[in-house]
Amino acid sequence: MRRVVSLRAVGAAAGALALAVTAAACASLPTSGNVRLSTLHGSSSQAQLGVQVLPVPPNPDWSPQDVVHGFLAASGSISDDFAVAREYLAAGFAQRWRPGTAATVVDSPQVWRVPTRGHLITSGGALDTQVNVTTQYLATMTSAGQGAGNVVVSPGRQIFQFAMTQQNGAWRIEAIYRNGMPTSRRLLLLTRFDFERMYQPTNLYYYPAADSVSNVLIPEPVYIPPQAATGSSGIVRAIVKPLFYPPPQTSWLYGAATTAFPPGTELLGVQVVGGVKAVVDVGGAAAKADAAQRERMAAELYWSLTSLPYTTSAVNQIRSVVLEVNHRTWKQLLPGNDAARVPRGTGSPLYLQTSGPLGTGIKAAAGKKLSSVTVSPAIGGPFTAIAAMPGTSGAVVLAGCRGRYISLLPQWHGARQTTVTLPASSRCTALSWDDAGNLWAAAGSGIYLVHGAASGGLERPAIVSVVCPACSGAITSLRVAPDGVRVALIERSGAMAKVLVAAVSKGQTFTYLGQTSQMLQVGSDISDPRQLAWLDPDHLLVLGRSGGTTGQPATGQVSPAASQALFEVSLNGSGSIEVATPRRVTAIAASWPAVGKLPQVAVATAGTAGKPSWVWTSTGGLNHGWSHVAQGITPVFPG
Repeated sequence: MRRVVSLRAVGAAAGALALAVTAAACASLPTSGNVRLSTLHGSSSQAQLGVQVLPVPPNPDWSPQDVVHGFLAASGSISDDFAVAREYLAAGFAQRWRPGTAATVVDSPQVWRVPTRGHLITSGGALDTQVNVTTQYLATMTSAGQGAGNVVVSPGRQIFQFAMTQQNGAWRIEAIYRNGMPTSRRLLLLTRFDFERMYQPTNLYYYPAADSVSNVLIPEPVYIPPQAATGSSGIVRAIVKPLFYPPPQTSWLYGAATTAFPPGTELLGVQVVGGVKAVVDVGGAAAKADAAQRERMAAELYWSLTSLPYTTSAVNQIRSVVLEVNHRTWKQLLPGNDAARVPRGTGSPLYLQTSGPLGTGIKAAAGKKLSSVTVSPAIGGPFTAIAAMPGTSGAVVLAGCRGRYISLLPQWHGARQTTVTLPASSRCTALSWDDAGNLWAAAGSGIYLVHGAASGGLERPAIVSVVCPACSGAITSLRVAPDGVRVALIERSGAMAKVLVAAVSKGQTFTYLGQTSQMLQVGSDISDPRQLAWLDPDHLLVLGRSGGTTGQPATGQVSPAASQALFEVSLNGSGSIEVATPRRVTAIAASWPAVGKLPQVAVATAGTAGKPSWVWTSTGGLNHGWSHVAQGITPVFPG
């Protein structure tokens, strides 16, 4: 990671910030909002969390544009209640301005002076001049008080109009408008760089909304405002308070996840002991919760306060959590408690398709041992995609698709192998099993659920369409997370493709994916993504090319197999990390069953003239070497 010690210029006249002493981690801004938007982050948006900000007051000789530049930069320092930023404001506006913790983020803003006098009217009458700030994408953070919150992107070009006036011979900001309408006095306008530097990424953990007794926890990437991160107790409060409510409508998990804390829960107190133990005292409706519900509440607290899903979360040192109810200790959770609450992959065996002079088939690889999978000769092959249902070796159901047809291949004695037909005009491109034994399939822009696919022929499979309001392009890759609530997919429209994560919610009749058209978009610094796999609950592996931006097609006429690379992609939106692989990778698979052990990764490489395709597995986690498994294609781990 690059360390930065430099001055940041704010205009033609001077610099408004000094940046020094960078932290040891990077973060970026994830996009939660309409999936038709481009994300705010790209290949070069690596900000340094924890940079010391030294704001510079305005210079009397600065132009109106320089003053606006300087105000945006000085807003990146909360010292003394934004004291330096207030120096850029006219006296009346400086008194009215009360910036909140929920930042509004502008991406690569363009600052320019309106050639003629504008028509905005301020409290002091007609303005002297006007400076406009335009941004192609706008993100607004939502949070409960000073708590951690998520970020929603607004569509289209946005314009902030700064009404400028002269005060004692120097330009000052009299008022700020957005698209011609007055903004709130709570507006905190930050550049993307400053947001990424100031706000700490972490996860809040919720339960599936469709199951009131589930013990599965689902992570949601959020950010902690700098005003709240003023010590261990401040960070704890910022994380705990949002957990009292289900994910809000602005969240991509809205309707799919909920909280164990009953409505009306009150936070009676927070104490941090020795910097590593958080004592959280709750009351109100929480005092009436039974033991089972309190267990679920305690697990939410423990995971949200102790997990370190991203490098930049390391500022939080909490390692154990005590839940108090009405000032009385109910339970303490120590490291290692509830380790299975956040589901992970099931690991081996690895399945792959083989090809050779005797025909095609499927093999299972456990370590060095290869065994053949029973496939009826009437079904044939090869398949464009395969998937293996998680379970014991005696209860595995494999699935393979080709064209519009899905073959179900149970691997126990007496089971019946069958083929079902998708109600789609496009060919099947992806298969994945969820935690309930349902098979997901993608074909064209449609997503389908095959119920009864795991019955081994005892049930007649039923195929239903998944309602995805925001899906518009072709789904070229799809994987259901081990928690069964999140689905990662690649959507392609023409030459443009993007990596999305959406939540599964269920109504009385339909299953929805991204019911409110909210999706999380990640990996926007990867050009032309082709395939993906879940690495762990907070990271994907994506096969694509580096150096792209969201909504931008791949350039050049390079063979995809020859130019593709593998990337580790964080769900919090930070920059993707390339993983060293054999050359000419065409397919990927991943599973990381246990924390503390090495991840399992497999890739297939394209064959060349006279040389077959091979499947390889990582020998020591990521970037530690690869070994041959067998000649073959399309590797998958169960899931």
